[in-house]
Amino acid sequence: MAVTSPRKHPDPRADYRKLRIRPWPTPILSISQKSSAIKTTSQADALRKNIQDTEAQRDKANEQLEKMIDDLQIEATM
Repeated sequence: MAVTSPRKHPDPRADYRKLRIRPWPTPILSISQKSSAIKTTSQADALRKNIQDTEAQRDKANEQLEKMIDDLQIEATM
């Protein structure tokens, strides 16, 4: 009897996953729904940009404060 290496048996559900079909049709968005989705996306992008700008301003202000604190500590030690 020949010794064979153990083989991994494929998942019997894998074929089903490949061929799975939705039991309902994919909904089609109306023009107003599409424009609403686009508007929502652009609003979200604008909010992300605003958040990034605010964080950049905060970081810059924190760096300035740290520099001022360091300068004051140097003056206090003199």
